[in-house]
Parts: sequence; structure tokens; C-alpha cells
Amino acid sequence: MENTNKKHPIRRFFGSFKSFHFSRKHYAIPYIILLCLLVIFPLGMMIFNSFVDQLSGGFTLDNYLRFFTSVGNLLIMLRSLYTAAIVTIVCLLLAYPTAYILSNPKFNRSTTIIFVFALPMWVNILLRTIALSNLFGLIGLRPGYFAVVVGLIYDFFPFMLLPLYTALSNIDRSYTEAGADLGANPVRNFLRVTLPLSVPGIMSGGILIFMSTVSNFAISDLLGNDGTRMFGNIINNLFVNVHTENIGAAFATILLALICVSMVLTSRATRKRGVKTAGGGRL
Repeated sequence: MENTNKKHPIRRFFGSFKSFHFSRKHYAIPYIILLCLLVIFPLGMMIFNSFVDQLSGGFTLDNYLRFFTSVGNLLIMLRSLYTAAIVTIVCLLLAYPTAYILSNPKFNRSTTIIFVFALPMWVNILLRTIALSNLFGLIGLRPGYFAVVVGLIYDFFPFMLLPLYTALSNIDRSYTEAGADLGANPVRNFLRVTLPLSVPGIMSGGILIFMSTVSNFAISDLLGNDGTRMFGNIINNLFVNVHTENIGAAFATILLALICVSMVLTSRATRKRGVKTAGGGRL
């Protein structure tokens, strides 16, 4: 006699899911898959190709030696880092007062103004840069280093404003009130309370702008000249015009390494600053 308790194979298959319980870590599985396909795998291929000879297809370090043995490439890299530092500092000096004012609870139009600042981000960066180039032509500003710096600041300013506004808006007002109760004047209260608590926003915006500026090539192409080339222009030229993808991959890997080093140093500085702030002290 057939056992009636024996379930059909299909029923057993779907019944096995009843004992499976989803947890928070399972929701990260699609993100991990996309991260591997769209980030880790392409970066791995780029790093692998950077050690491949363009002609023979064998292992080589000549792709990296082309960078370190060329004074021109080193100078352009230094110029790119210098320009990125200038753009980041100027964006910080412009964005911090704006974000500080807009984060004030008494300023009831902050959401509307933040929307106005973020609105240009909805437009393609190339279209914005072309429009800025036409504006420079109307006012008689010739392509050059100044025009490139202005264009970079104009395009990347929201990347500094939005993290700063978020960080300043999330600061508990009771901290500043406690500082005032302990006798700190507004300037000292800002330097000892508000500024340290807004460091994560400063670091987030700074990293975004610094990385985008160093690797950018479109803005310097449209607003600059041969004397204002960035390191991103060299990499783009190696891939698109010269068709030396392996050398371009090596140069891109060097740029990636520099960005990673800057992020690690920034993260360590932020942690040390946080530990120092958490240590307390007299206001």
C-alpha cells in the first residue's frame, strides 16, 4: 500500500522554503551581486590588463614605467592633484556658510533653496559645461586654467553643499545650547561643537569632489587648452585616440591607488578627530 504521507517532489521543494527565514543580511545579496558585476569585476580586469604587454600579451611592468619615467606625466599628475585641492577648498569655503545658514531651524525656506542648488545636478554635466563655455565666450573669458577651475567649482559645488547640509541639519541643537550654558561664546561654540560634529560632511564632500576633479577630463577639454590638461585627459587619450588600452589601464590603476591612499588618510584623520572630540575638554 502506497504511503499517503509521502509528499510529491514539487511539494517537498516548495515546502523546504518554509523553514528558510530572511534576515537583514539576505537583503544585501542583490547589492553584492551588482557590486561584483559592475565594480569589482571591471576593476579587476583593468588591473589585470595593466600588467599585460600591448604587443606580446605577456606580463610586463613597462606600462607603469612609462608613467614614472616621464616627467611630463608626473607634472600633469601634480597639476591635477593641485587643482583638485584648490577646487575642494573653494567649494568648502563657499558651501559651508551656505549650508550653515540653511540648516538653521529659523530659516524656513531651506528645502526650497537646497532644491534650487541641487537642480543643476539633474542636467548632464556636459550640457552644463557647454553652456558655461558659451557664457565665457560672451563675456570674453578665454579658455585656460582659470576657466577650468571655475567650471569644476560650478559643476561639483552641490557635491559639497548637500553632505554639509545633511551633517549640519542632523546636529542635536541641545549640544550647542549646552555649550552656551557652560559659558562658550558663539565663535567658541562653533569651533568646539558645531565644526567637529560636521567633519563627516566635510570629509564626504571633499572626497567626492577630489576624486571627481582628479579623474575629470571633459571639463578641461571644453574649457581649457593644451596647457591645462588633467591626468584624466591623458587616460582618455590613451584609450580613445592612441588605442593603447594596457598603458591606459596602468595609468588608471595609478590614479585609483592615489585616490585610495587619500581616502585612507582622510578616514584616519577623521577617526583621530572624532576620538579627540569625544575626549571632551573645557569649552
